[in-house]
Amino acid sequence: MEKLMLNTLNFNLSVLTPYVFMKRFFKAVASNSKPDRKLELLSSYIVDLCLVEVVILQSPPHWDRIMIFHKTYSEEDFLECSRLMVEFHQNTEIGKLTGVHRKYSTSKFGCVAKSEPALFLLQ
Repeated sequence: MEKLMLNTLNFNLSVLTPYVFMKRFFKAVASNSKPDRKLELLSSYIVDLCLVEVVILQSPPHWDRIMIFHKTYSEEDFLECSRLMVEFHQNTEIGKLTGVHRKYSTSKFGCVAKSEPALFLLQ
């Protein structure tokens, strides 16, 4: 019933997800070149891994008014989160939730789950 009402009114609902920001980022980065499909798939894989991890979901957003205004970040600002992502990538096959790994191990998704984790971030 609600869907019928929204369609009748030509009203569109949208939800902001990490994928919306990721697509926007890739569009900006690849404005003068062909998009890197493998990088997009790998990014989607990492996002999917993180969305099922309670540790990441419990982290508060690291945005405050100053950061929004300046939008200048250093590597250190992202290291903690990046290290967690690498750990999730490392342990994806042995965890309880292996569906994401199985999905991204298929040729349809470029077998990106078999990519080497960025271990240099753990040092």
